[in-house]
Amino acid sequence: MLGALLASLALTGPADVLEEVRAWRDARWGTILSRYVELLRLPNVAADSENVRANARALKSAFEARGATMELLELEGAPPIVFG
Repeated sequence: MLGALLASLALTGPADVLEEVRAWRDARWGTILSRYVELLRLPNVAADSENVRANARALKSAFEARGATMELLELEGAPPIVFG
């Protein structure tokens, strides 16, 4: 979807694209907000390594659902890194 919006920027003016982006956001606002709240509900305390890993997996999945290629990098004794 982002690619389509960027492509339309090349064919139209910035004001038209801004309108398209706002319309896309407005049509999905409920979903965007609920997914954000879900993310905020995940426990995120550095000392809780299990939940930090759960957060990393959730972020990886969210980006992959949007078409990104992601990796979860882990080193013993360190928090995971979501890389994409």
